[in-house]
Amino acid sequence: MPERRERALIVFARVPRRGRVKSRLAAGIGETQALDAYRTMLVDTLATCASLAGTRTLLCVEGDYVDGECGALAERCGTQVGREGAGDRGQRIHEALAT
Repeated sequence: MPERRERALIVFARVPRRGRVKSRLAAGIGETQALDAYRTMLVDTLATCASLAGTRTLLCVEGDYVDGECGALAERCGTQVGREGAGDRGQRIHEALAT
């Protein structure tokens, strides 16, 4: 019988900061409302991931910020949190998959 591998999801996210997330949306509704929408989407995404039985979720945060709001959100959702790696998108994905 083949070895069963663990299922995992990786969520890449930016730190929720006004003016740093959802810039195209912010152009239409304003930075504060775009930040609120981003937070809501991130919470919903992590809650959905947490509801999947037998699946581990890793929240990869851009930059050096893994404490504070992102860390608290990950903890609340039962999600691991880590730093997003350096390099282009492919390199960051490769590093996260290796984790």
